[in-house]
Amino acid sequence: MSSTRTLPVPATEPERVPREERMTPAVDAPSGAPPAAATGVAIALVVLALGVIAVRDALVPLGWVPGPSWLEPVAGVLADGVGKDAWVPVVAVLVALLGLWLVRRALGRRPRTAVSLGDGTNAWLEPRDVARVADLAASDVDGVVTVRSRAARRSVALRVTVVDTAADGAKGAVQDAVRDALDGLDPTPRVSVKVSTLGGSR
Repeated sequence: MSSTRTLPVPATEPERVPREERMTPAVDAPSGAPPAAATGVAIALVVLALGVIAVRDALVPLGWVPGPSWLEPVAGVLADGVGKDAWVPVVAVLVALLGLWLVRRALGRRPRTAVSLGDGTNAWLEPRDVARVADLAASDVDGVVTVRSRAARRSVALRVTVVDTAADGAKGAVQDAVRDALDGLDPTPRVSVKVSTLGGSR
């Protein structure tokens, strides 16, 4: 009588990839509204207003709306002025330039709204988060009582209040602390500090 034994097969572990070789999925940088968004809203409001005026003028002959027509005098002035007044070609050139400007804005790049944490990270901070980091860094400086900060993509402005005994050198200490905390951001923001003491401004 014969028997067959099945030998256990050792489990194979997946190949480990070093942390520095792992790829971070590419992510588009945060961006704001396109440049033409505000212009589009303004044009839409103008067109809507013209539509309301046109509807009103259409109801005037029916007697549903009292008063004279608003568009008829304008149309008469334009009809009389075409070919006679020099302002007509000037207006035409201005309208053409306005059209070119609108096309340029429509094709413009969306503005960046965040600051990168560094190459290869695909992570960003909004300006308000940069301001919070600056607040924390400035608050850790000896003698600082209060901190108020305002941040943009390329700058950080702080107003700090310190005790009188820490006034000397407080500005430089706060700047160094905030710059160290924001080191590595791309673009690196400029740091400006205004110091005041509990007894008055400096």
